[in-house]
Amino acid sequence: MKFILTAWLRRLFSPRQTLRKRSAALHLETLEDRTNPSTLGVRLLDIAPLTLLSDPSDFVEVNGILYFAATDQNGDRELWRSDGTQAGTFRVANINPSGSSNPIYLTNVNGTLFFSAYHPSYARELWKSDGTAAGTVLVRDIYPGGLPNSSFPRYLTNVNGTLFFTAFNIAGWELWKSDGTAAGTVLVRDIYPGSGSSYPRYLTNVNGTLFFSAVHTTYGRELWKSDGTAAGTVLVRDIVPRSNSSNPRYLVNVNGTLFFGAEHPSLGRELWKSDGTLEGTVLVRDINPGANDSDPRFLTNVNGTVFFSAYNGTSGRELWKSDGTFGGTALVRDIRPGSNGSDPQNLTDVNGTLFFAADDGTFGRELWRSNGSTVGTTLVRDIHPSGSSNPRYLTNANGIVFFRATNPNFGDELWRSDGTSIGTTLVADINPGTASSNPRFLTNVNGNVFFNADDGTYGLELWRTGVVTTVSVEGGNNQSVGVNQQFADPLRVRVLDQFGEPLLGVPVLYTVIPTSNFAGATFVGGTAASVRVTTDLIGYAEAIAVANPMAGTYTVVASVGNVSNNFTLTNLPAPSLRLEFSIHPPRRVGIGQRFRVQVRVIDPDGDMTRLSEVPVRISLRAGRGLSGTLVRWTNTSGVATFNGLSISQRGQYRLVARLGNGMQVISNPIIVW
Repeated sequence: MKFILTAWLRRLFSPRQTLRKRSAALHLETLEDRTNPSTLGVRLLDIAPLTLLSDPSDFVEVNGILYFAATDQNGDRELWRSDGTQAGTFRVANINPSGSSNPIYLTNVNGTLFFSAYHPSYARELWKSDGTAAGTVLVRDIYPGGLPNSSFPRYLTNVNGTLFFTAFNIAGWELWKSDGTAAGTVLVRDIYPGSGSSYPRYLTNVNGTLFFSAVHTTYGRELWKSDGTAAGTVLVRDIVPRSNSSNPRYLVNVNGTLFFGAEHPSLGRELWKSDGTLEGTVLVRDINPGANDSDPRFLTNVNGTVFFSAYNGTSGRELWKSDGTFGGTALVRDIRPGSNGSDPQNLTDVNGTLFFAADDGTFGRELWRSNGSTVGTTLVRDIHPSGSSNPRYLTNANGIVFFRATNPNFGDELWRSDGTSIGTTLVADINPGTASSNPRFLTNVNGNVFFNADDGTYGLELWRTGVVTTVSVEGGNNQSVGVNQQFADPLRVRVLDQFGEPLLGVPVLYTVIPTSNFAGATFVGGTAASVRVTTDLIGYAEAIAVANPMAGTYTVVASVGNVSNNFTLTNLPAPSLRLEFSIHPPRRVGIGQRFRVQVRVIDPDGDMTRLSEVPVRISLRAGRGLSGTLVRWTNTSGVATFNGLSISQRGQYRLVARLGNGMQVISNPIIVW
């Protein structure tokens, strides 16, 4: 009994103690402090539980469903779909019964999924699916006969409900289109006549017109456009005359105008634009003057302004913007002064704000944002303080950018940002500790981000984010225990999302709401009255509570953001302890005369309990005038000694000694004369 009381009281009343190291077994959160904890978590959708490697890829959203390619437990790679639940994640069709169809180039065309897949009878051809096995069919065998004849459809692009793509047959690699029927799947034009190939690339929809790069025997590789007819598939401009090539790249639609990078022998590789006419296809600005290249890359439309990275010969590769005019084409900010350049990459529009990765030479390659002004182009957060976090796979989901980044404590994991430093946080440490889950292929489906990741146990599998909607109490409610004792059962909750599925990586805050007499609890591994615990793979979090010395019934709240649930706990009275006074002189003192008080803790057997470093407070039960040092700490014998106390007014008084916020004792009367 003495040992239990001593250990408990020392832990409770001594603010000088150091908190215990958090227990990993409890999933106690050791991440960065969060004043606004995330209401997001992540959910594993395990496709191949036996093989540890479904490696989902080629993600695309169609009608609110994610479609992708994945490998099942038999090693067959086929077309799959997911609505975000485990039950709703399944193979669509077994296209190749004798092996794998390896679907690629999955593309949404007005609610129909088109893709390239392999079948032993047709080789690799164009397929489509409505999400059912029966509705997953070959569109057309473009290059009949099976292997070695394959059309290898690629660069699938939706242009106002018509699918355009590049495919191969006896005409070579040329431009094709499809309405989803065999008869409506046709060669648009044999741009490079005969068996030679025009190799159409960078297919881009600009308000219903397809722009692309293609090779012609006379013009080389130049900019072309198509309305879907042979007559309407034409060279836009021979930027570099004759058979030399301008090699258009990074084509992007900016409010109905095509911007792109192209080469010219006198100008180098620079920024161009086109309205689809010869006269309207012009150089925007020679950013790196003369025949030198500015080499514009990663062209991205943000509210009608094209952002890109370029090199002007002085500032290094930096962030630029253009409104399509010479004067409106300008360096946004020289993020890394000098000739090295910050090399902006992964440019992404997030509801009108540009997010990107850049290296300023001080913080390494980190997440940046820009509103198009110099002062509005800023570092969001230094995620990797001693190196580079290398943000990539930037994806907009309801105005929040999700991305993969490296941190020395967590490895390569999933992060999110609202554009502020405090709002840039780890979503979940999927592969715990410094190991990496390496999330890839981030894709937004109705605000949920799907991705491929490896938690170190299940291999490369399908994951998604989810929003916390439920915190359910699963164990530890309505318990009682004696004061100073640990509750028998952990306080256990389960965190579920909008699909009713469990979430990993959600920080659950346990908080004691004390009663008026201070009955409450502390937590193993937490602060005096709170602890944050992160949910495990199946959504569980638990905290171990220890009753404080005050008897009574109280509430513990488990919360995630504004979603919470309550536990009711009761501290039962313990065998009585008491405090003992001794006062010198014992009964009478003069006004201002100094006297001494000693306070001891006595256990139920009448023995002194040796408690060192426990605070004891002295006060008058009524009246005023007590002076001196009114708080003392017990010594190694468990005695608190107050020397030099005095009372400045005549009268009869009683002293009160309080041990922390718990037990107290009232002295016999003292007469001051």
